[in-house]
Amino acid sequence: MGIVKPEDMDDIYRVIGKAVSRLIASGIPVETDNIIAQLKDSEEQTVDGTRQIYAEAIRLVASGVDGDMQQWLS
Repeated sequence: MGIVKPEDMDDIYRVIGKAVSRLIASGIPVETDNIIAQLKDSEEQTVDGTRQIYAEAIRLVASGVDGDMQQWLS
């Protein structure tokens, strides 16, 4: 996606939050791989321009959200 616009960050964090909420509701452990899988599933079902938001969210989660994913999840 390249450079992320500040206005996109709210959407990126929103889709990450929704993915985490779905995992919790399903009783699935909130772990990096599970979050990424949930985001990828949602990305595949997206038909509008939010596909880029999901791609960036996946990139952020995979990179550890500023290198501190485990602390962020606890």
